[in-house]
Amino acid sequence: MICFAGRSDRQFFQEGEMKSMTESDYTKKKSPDFTIGINEIGLISKLVTQPYEEVWDTICDLGATSVELCVIPDHSDRIRAYAEEAARKYPVGMPPCLCKGEAVFDFAKTIQDHGLALCSCHLLLCEAYPELVEESVPYMLQIGKRTGISQFVISCMFDSACKVNSFLKPIQSAAAALKAEGMTLCYHNHHMDSMPLENGKTAMEMVLENCPDCMIQLDIGWAWYGLMDSVSFMKQHGDRIASIHLKDLTKDARERTDDGRFTAIGSGAVPTEEALKHLHLCPPAPDHLIIDQDASSKDMYEEIRSGIRFVKECLRKD
Repeated sequence: MICFAGRSDRQFFQEGEMKSMTESDYTKKKSPDFTIGINEIGLISKLVTQPYEEVWDTICDLGATSVELCVIPDHSDRIRAYAEEAARKYPVGMPPCLCKGEAVFDFAKTIQDHGLALCSCHLLLCEAYPELVEESVPYMLQIGKRTGISQFVISCMFDSACKVNSFLKPIQSAAAALKAEGMTLCYHNHHMDSMPLENGKTAMEMVLENCPDCMIQLDIGWAWYGLMDSVSFMKQHGDRIASIHLKDLTKDARERTDDGRFTAIGSGAVPTEEALKHLHLCPPAPDHLIIDQDASSKDMYEEIRSGIRFVKECLRKD
């Protein structure tokens, strides 16, 4: 994922209106100005088997500089029930670091104490309960004010237009509430979010049209999986993209369900390098690139190391 950390501090204004960073300006901003972060989900297998301090030491050694928190709030019985259900889906068990509640602040401190920044926070909510989005606003605001995180992310994996419609008002309401406090709500796409629903529109189109205060966290891996051209999306909706997940998958990923379909950034079928060439389409250009490798059939640390190396090589190219 690429996170526009501190977005409001680097907006470009001309005659009172934001303008896109030109490709020439963007080129001047290339490596080493960019920093690379890691989404917490990919670290689950490590976080349940190693002390947190060892995990963050290793992440620093691999060259990452920030972490995207992933949180399951525990402020309602429905969310707790969802967390218990989700825990059964993880072979390694649901790590306490995901079911955070108030523990999120101590957990965040272990990250910051190792010199890693907190670029964003992804709330894992249940798509069965639209009201959980609004109910989680106070929790997001608390996290933002106590940790400095300004970007929050939700994802719902919609499979029908009816379900999307039930979420549109809560998403916009939550996005407006965060915006009023100087924070941003993003909708993160999975592969089904770029596929046409029964009304002929995709979930992403419906969110963009009906939730003006909600930004998009574009996952280029899931976009590829869902047959969506990320560069075309960036050209059309660059001003609504607040962050981008970098994910890679094997050529046969659509026919597989095992962890082996996920692979190190740059080693699979996702056109990552092409997407990185077009970051100037998303004003202002990001300075945090965050890898979101959901799983691996190999050692996750080595996969992350390979991905970071690939991204840095891409950014060094003219």
